[in-house]
Amino acid sequence: MYLYFFPAFLPLVSLLPILLTMVGFLAGGLQGLRRRPRTALVLLTACLLSASAAFSFKRYDTARKLGRLPHRFTPESLPTQATVGAWNQLLPRTPLSNLSYSTHYRLVVYGTEESTLDAISSEDGRLAFTLRFAEPIVSEPLIHGDRLYVGEGLHDARHARLVAVRLPEGVPLWQHEISGHVESGPRLSINQKNLVGCAGDAGVYCLAAQDGGLIWNRPIGHCDTTPWIDGRAVYALARTARQRSQLMALNFQDGQTEWVIDLPGDPWGTVAHDSRTGHLLVTTGIGQLTPKVDRTEKGWLHAIDVAKRRVVWTTPIAGMPLLSGILVRLENRTLAIHAHKNGEILAFDTRDGSIRWLLRLSGPLLAQPRLIPGTARLVALAFDGSLYEVDAVSGRVLEKSHLGTRSTSAPAFGPRWAFFVDRATLWAFPVSEGKLQR
Repeated sequence: MYLYFFPAFLPLVSLLPILLTMVGFLAGGLQGLRRRPRTALVLLTACLLSASAAFSFKRYDTARKLGRLPHRFTPESLPTQATVGAWNQLLPRTPLSNLSYSTHYRLVVYGTEESTLDAISSEDGRLAFTLRFAEPIVSEPLIHGDRLYVGEGLHDARHARLVAVRLPEGVPLWQHEISGHVESGPRLSINQKNLVGCAGDAGVYCLAAQDGGLIWNRPIGHCDTTPWIDGRAVYALARTARQRSQLMALNFQDGQTEWVIDLPGDPWGTVAHDSRTGHLLVTTGIGQLTPKVDRTEKGWLHAIDVAKRRVVWTTPIAGMPLLSGILVRLENRTLAIHAHKNGEILAFDTRDGSIRWLLRLSGPLLAQPRLIPGTARLVALAFDGSLYEVDAVSGRVLEKSHLGTRSTSAPAFGPRWAFFVDRATLWAFPVSEGKLQR
């Protein structure tokens, strides 16, 4: 069970020592103080010491695990699947991150609530490897060749790691410890030599992709989404100590701040670049990522001119935007497609922010939609298990079916395959003529 705080998950289990102490004090402390004050004080002291010991042990256990590379252990034996047509596989642990797919090694990789990185072979449906981390993994694994980069830690984590893993064996190569948490995957620089990402209160980091060596780190505020990189600058969205959201341009070489732009709401969005206009696109929002929709939730989509260092346009959104959107380049315009937690998917014209179409799904949407590669066909898996195929140009629903419920993970694609997960199952569908074969 999870309580949700900005911008991701806070496990309820981490609050149990405080809750138990409070319950114990309220249930017996007041009466005890009246009848036997000395005994009551002893019991209260014992409760406080127990809570303190629980927190200390959790910190010690985390620090102990962080001191060594993630442990690779023998994976569970899953039944072999016939993977010629559509197939599915029950999973040993609940997926938490978005899915990533290695085309070369035919592996579906994802992080779990149980602090593991799991890899399923798309050749036979079996578990290829499992790595045990110290913290849950919500960040999307980044795969580049035979390297995979993934971070760990939810919003309450104060110590976590970014880890490099060699595929297909799942062997950890190096780790970089962070005084924060990694809730979104890093981005490779244009020359593919550096990794840039956000680490919560630790701000923005830049590492050497080869060995994880620290190049620079800038504590610009609380930053949890993936920055954008061009040849000269890193663009990151963060919440400052003054509780303001800002888009910041940092020098790529040393991380020094070059300019900032204030934006409304919380810094939810992953920074994207529209090659047609040259603008950066980013969302901000107010709300929490829970299935329950609150009427106070809202958001904004912004276009930023980096040359003039100003906001070009801002379009209000009547819902809580998910972390990242999709850019669809058409002949005469580009559409920025963003999904909202309330189950709406909207397409915006990147030239002026006008809404080109709006689609309302059957329920909340916590898994980010994706395009089938090489097509303008959008797939979206709602929280209630409804799977939609949508024309990204018009917003028209093309197909609808039903999978398992409670998915929070975006799908992944390989050549002629699409992969989805719910809370307990991996689903694989062939892709033919630009659509799912179900």
